[in-house]
Amino acid sequence: VNPSINQSINIERMMLSTSNRYRKVSLRSFAANRERESAEGRYWAKFRAVAGSPAQEPLAGMVSSVVFCPRAPFDFAVTASTRVFLYGGNTCELKRTITRFKDVAYSGCYRSDGKLVVAGTEDAHVKVFDANSRMVMRHLQGHKSAVRVTRFSTDHTHVFSASDDKTARLWDIPTGSLVHRLEGHTDYVRSGFQSAHDRNLWITGSYDHTLRCWDMRAPKCVMTLDHKLPIEDVMALSSGSVILSAGGPFVRAWDLISGRMVHETNNHQKTVTCLALDATGSRIVSGSLDQSVKIYDAATYNVTHSMRFDKPVMSVGLSPNGRVMAIGLLDGTLSIRVKGGKDSLLTLPSFGRGSNDASSNATSVLAPLAAAGAANKRPPRGGTRAFFMRGASHRATEDDLQVARVRKQRLQDFDKYMKAFQYTRALDAALRTRHAVIVTSVIEELIQRGGLRTALAGRDEKSLGGLLKFLIRYIDNPHHTQVLIDTTTIVLELYGRDLGSSMAVDELFAKLRWKLNEEIVLQKQLYELQGALDLVLHNSLGNTDGAGDDDGAVLLQQPTVASSSQNNSNSSEGKKNKKQQKKNKRQQQDTVNGKKLNKLAAKATKSTKTTKAPKPSKKKQQKKRKQTPTKKTAATAATTTTTTTKATTTTTTTKSRRSKRKLSTDNSNNNNGSSNKRTRRNNKQ
Repeated sequence: VNPSINQSINIERMMLSTSNRYRKVSLRSFAANRERESAEGRYWAKFRAVAGSPAQEPLAGMVSSVVFCPRAPFDFAVTASTRVFLYGGNTCELKRTITRFKDVAYSGCYRSDGKLVVAGTEDAHVKVFDANSRMVMRHLQGHKSAVRVTRFSTDHTHVFSASDDKTARLWDIPTGSLVHRLEGHTDYVRSGFQSAHDRNLWITGSYDHTLRCWDMRAPKCVMTLDHKLPIEDVMALSSGSVILSAGGPFVRAWDLISGRMVHETNNHQKTVTCLALDATGSRIVSGSLDQSVKIYDAATYNVTHSMRFDKPVMSVGLSPNGRVMAIGLLDGTLSIRVKGGKDSLLTLPSFGRGSNDASSNATSVLAPLAAAGAANKRPPRGGTRAFFMRGASHRATEDDLQVARVRKQRLQDFDKYMKAFQYTRALDAALRTRHAVIVTSVIEELIQRGGLRTALAGRDEKSLGGLLKFLIRYIDNPHHTQVLIDTTTIVLELYGRDLGSSMAVDELFAKLRWKLNEEIVLQKQLYELQGALDLVLHNSLGNTDGAGDDDGAVLLQQPTVASSSQNNSNSSEGKKNKKQQKKNKRQQQDTVNGKKLNKLAAKATKSTKTTKAPKPSKKKQQKKRKQTPTKKTAATAATTTTTTTKATTTTTTTKSRRSKRKLSTDNSNNNNGSSNKRTRRNNKQ
């Protein structure tokens, strides 16, 4: 058979099958948030939660501590309620559970060789267990209150414990006896550790706001540092000379050589409960009651990354190989995050401690043997499943006749109802997904089909309540506002008359009204802010146009011209700004001209003011006219300028006094009557 004929037949069959198929609801898509993520953020984003692990289920109580074993495979002990859970470092799965406690357990911790586990209890006991058999190896008694801190020493033969009885003690494991009792704190001792560079130095933190350094050779306190707040946790940096103390919302760094505070951070909003150090020693991790975990640079103490959780963070731990992060929350949830996800976990058994090369070598050696066995495999026997399934994995060649296989279309619930034109059920199915994009996409599809009003009508109290809750939650979301506003108007038209019949529905409508009013107030504030910014921009553009040299104005106007050429919208805005500037200039000129005209009018009115006096005789009038002829002409000129828009004043200058007198007398005789009428009119005005 010709291969081209087979291909054409398959294409025709696929066209027929796809043409009769139901077209699914197209979900709305939005532009991705293109925020630039730093290298630090990308690194910590690789730590993903392990799906399907026991860590997803909350433990019996608050996770008080998470401590990793310093030796491969880096198992970690998790203490919660009356149990200590031991997880594998390679698989992050629960290996063993230590339950031999009568009361709440605290501070479960591995020894550096991974063979022993120590924990304190609420009933003032310290217990040492075998990590494999979970048997109690030592039962240390002597404290009078709850033991909150337990640690192994670096020599593997001593155990350090700190208690709420305001003391810290050092125990000998082989004999089970007390070696040293450290007294000096005046409140609960809630943290402590041994210096990695000096095995005789132990540091403790207490609720009496102090850090104390203890020399076990004396034994006595050799240094006291005041944190000024109750201390929850203490830790040393990789250098050994700088220690960190967490208390209140502060994390403070102290120099042991000078005994002074080096740095202080205040990036948490509530009390910092735990501290940890990553595998490289370059990052500090802190957890707080504000439900956040923050990561700092150990050199600059600046925050480089942060994580958010649903509950307050009580404990944090990172594996020495930098692959696993465990966070304990207040509600008993243990969040285990693995670098690269669950697929990166080692599932094959390791041939050596912490060595993955052995397992890879073993698989490489067994691979050729498995291939040879598959080649010499016998054919399946008739009647078996393998016989009937033979050829299922065979791939067709070009010469084979291929029959198109039409797979059944998988539809979601809302698509099934939309296919059957059951619009009400389709909208209810979309609301059950609790996904805003799906609901708005279904609503848009209903609008296109003209079935939105049908889907919203005829609802009972329960179904209408679910719809109103969705509207209240997402109506102020810019992605969905336009669609949901139309939906809200239809809901009000359908159910506005039924208000008062159900208290629950009335409360939801009241919440929706409050949400809309709040959004309207916010929009008004935004418009006011926009207007203020526009005013500032217009003033700044006006100042740049009118001030300085021409070169400076050109330089200031270059960015606006460049931006307008890049975008059409910016160009239109630039034209509008230029028009507005021209209008402002015209208004300024009009105001200046108006002021000048007002001044001229004021002067004219002053000059035209007259007072009533008895009429002088004709001789006196002639004398006055001869003495002051220019004053009257000036007054008449002023009156003419106020009444007409364009006043013309004629000033004649002659060399002889006779010509001046003749002109003045002639003008006064001719215009005496008219000037008197004009002055009267001006005075009335």
